Amino acid sequence: MPSPRKSLRIKDAAVRRFLSLVLITLLGVFLFIFLLTTISDTHIVSPSSPHVDSEFTNIYVRRDLTLPKQTELSTQLEKQNSFPPRNRDRFPKLAKDHIVIVLYVHNRPQYLQVVVQSLSKVVGISETLLIVSHDGYYEEMNKIVEGINFCQVKQIFAPFSPHLFPNSFPGVSPNDCKDKDDKLCEGNSDQYKNYRSPKIVSLKHHWWWMMNTVWDGLDETGGHSGHILFIEEDHFIFPNAYRNLQLLTALKPLKCPNCYAANLAPSDVNSRGEDFDSLIAEKMGNVGYSFNRTVWRKIHQKAKEFCFFDDYNWDITMWATVYPSFGHPVYTLRGSRTSAVHFGKCGLHQGQGKNACIDNGMVNIQIHDSDRNVNIKSEWDVRTFTHQTGYKAGFRGWGGWGDERDRGLCLTFAQLYHSDDAVDGDLLKLLVRPSSYEQGLCFTCLNQKICLQVESRCGVFSCEPMMIVSFTSEPMKTCKFQMVIHLMGFALNIDYLVRCRPLECESPDALFLLQLCEDIVLKNTHSYANWVINGRQVDEKFTIAW
Repeated sequence: MPSPRKSLRIKDAAVRRFLSLVLITLLGVFLFIFLLTTISDTHIVSPSSPHVDSEFTNIYVRRDLTLPKQTELSTQLEKQNSFPPRNRDRFPKLAKDHIVIVLYVHNRPQYLQVVVQSLSKVVGISETLLIVSHDGYYEEMNKIVEGINFCQVKQIFAPFSPHLFPNSFPGVSPNDCKDKDDKLCEGNSDQYKNYRSPKIVSLKHHWWWMMNTVWDGLDETGGHSGHILFIEEDHFIFPNAYRNLQLLTALKPLKCPNCYAANLAPSDVNSRGEDFDSLIAEKMGNVGYSFNRTVWRKIHQKAKEFCFFDDYNWDITMWATVYPSFGHPVYTLRGSRTSAVHFGKCGLHQGQGKNACIDNGMVNIQIHDSDRNVNIKSEWDVRTFTHQTGYKAGFRGWGGWGDERDRGLCLTFAQLYHSDDAVDGDLLKLLVRPSSYEQGLCFTCLNQKICLQVESRCGVFSCEPMMIVSFTSEPMKTCKFQMVIHLMGFALNIDYLVRCRPLECESPDALFLLQLCEDIVLKNTHSYANWVINGRQVDEKFTIAW
């Protein structure tokens, strides 16, 4: 029997050989990517290959994360985004299965007052967290939100809202192009030859920033695995909305496993529902919609599609390009009676004045007894609506979103919380964390932290799902391990075949929990990488001699 010291030397040597193999491979891959990005004339971030497992988020590398120079007000508001929720003294604990509610607003105080009053009557509202996302800062809007006392409430402000930049992009810049006859000006026209309007493009900017921030940028929601409900300042919420939604999200995997979301209202904003004794599966609407983190990951992977579609409306962009890119219908599950209503006579950024867009300054929405209690039954079947009218693939968009600056800022929002600049270092500076077996091998490349997630029969490491290395073996036969790398928008798949003899697993507090190979014999191993660059499939084969 080999001595413990000799066995340890063998294991150490195997680890060193394994690490050397991985690092040499990565150096070659990074060099190839660097050459590709250097000679390319485009700076568009390409989506990952559709064949990559959707469990893993597409990671964008912050190579040159350029944001507009902030105004003083923008900086102050951004700091407030880290403030904890209010009313925690009154509501110290959130329900275990709570559904976070996000209310996004601009500057329609008459509308907001109605929505807040309706929320105050929602059964179960005290169990959850309400996040109010502001597009700009308006004192009257702020006062209304500060007066909310029926649940925990957190305010966040879009720090790059055009409404916070009176003299520079993303607001109105002095040198902005205004019509087609302008010369030596800044900006690009849309498909209809019109130039950007800051107050128009703020709709799409705010929604996209809010989504990225709520899902990936807040401590309060970073660990939230359930659904999040999104409503606007002109959505009246019925008393039974929250309890109905809890039931819908519980029934969705059972009744409609292919449904992406759960909605409070029909996709037809003029409908109050069919009043059937059944659940409804239909196209995803924009009134009271909710989904979970898995769906957000799929949406985030379509950042390029979202940011480059020439329409200033976030919802039309989703219907016309993002959802169709999933490759199959995007259904949502709802009840047959609405639990939310879109009100008001006008949209966009109208409705600031007294009684504006609301009849006599009042909203007259009838609430029936059935709207006060859960009116969905778990035994109901699902009726699916197919071939519905509305925006779909092939629609060109209404324009208003042709300026490269807006598209670039949109892509930047997708990168905000997907890179880590806290760790600096040269190419492939190794960062080993032996303190916990739940962490893997981390290093930095171009100031971007890359982590390995190692899977084997012995255990799983997990830093972040940026790189996944799976290792399997058959005793005394061939070890096979695979690598999937998400880097700079590319998805790379690498396979290795290694002849080896496995050792026993290391103890749980060791650096790696994987089947170590006592002898690695690697001769002219062929590695294959494939990825999608600007919509074009590229395959590369290279050889490493070991």
